[in-house]
Amino acid sequence: MKRIWALIKALAPHVCIVCTGMMLTFLVIETINPYAGFISHRYTKIVLWVWALSALLSAILLIAAQRREFRRSRSRARHEAPDGGERNERS
Repeated sequence: MKRIWALIKALAPHVCIVCTGMMLTFLVIETINPYAGFISHRYTKIVLWVWALSALLSAILLIAAQRREFRRSRSRARHEAPDGGERNERS
């Protein structure tokens, strides 16, 4: 179950970015061709723009935090000795 949860946590930001890209595409199409009928109300467009941009920003920040944590854990693993203690880099 932990592996499934970890996979969901890792994929969620990417899915959010893809969905945001789709919504932004729909908004651009609607802006260029209002007769396409994807979105018809002015306030809906404003709300969707805010949602799409905030979701994109949120996903980017989450991915950055995950990568930063991965690099830190990898760096810690390199500096630990096999017996669990820390290596002395100067020796």
